[in-house]
Amino acid sequence: MGLSLEQQELIRYWAFRLAPQGSEPPKKNDDAEALKPKLELVASAPPPISLPRIRVRRWRWNVLLAALLALAALGYWQWQRSWNELEVGANAAGATPLRVSPETMEMRAVSKVPPMYPEAARRAGTEGLAVLDAVIAPDGTVQRLKPVSGNEALVASAMEAVRSWKFEPYQFSGRPVSVETTITVDFRLQ
Repeated sequence: MGLSLEQQELIRYWAFRLAPQGSEPPKKNDDAEALKPKLELVASAPPPISLPRIRVRRWRWNVLLAALLALAALGYWQWQRSWNELEVGANAAGATPLRVSPETMEMRAVSKVPPMYPEAARRAGTEGLAVLDAVIAPDGTVQRLKPVSGNEALVASAMEAVRSWKFEPYQFSGRPVSVETTITVDFRLQ
């Protein structure tokens, strides 16, 4: 007949399936004539019934995908909110000056104009310290001065001189920032 061995085995299998239960399957040494009536049965048989496809319920996958996307969006939103809080905190830290010791700022002084001794204080023989609270801008200039203690005439002269002082910019996290410090000017008669 010219059929391959595989095709012959398939025919034998279907012939066995279609044969009544009492009969035996044909043996391998049977010739084609013995299979002929069974082949006619196979040829006239209706095609096998196909089973319905098993459908995967996609709505479960869609719900899972939506949940994962919502979780990712929530994570991104939290990350952005936290990052913005950090930036606001960093900017707020830059707005309020850092407190720096007077010794540190003394070493960072670039130019200092000595204060003029007030003539009235000189005649009166007044000596002492003028203590000032100063805010130094990020560019190193004196931004704000506030008297803390000392003789009124000496403090006024000290404030006038300190306003023209220049400092090396103070670096915090690699950026120049405003700093608050205490400046003490000593007035002594010679």
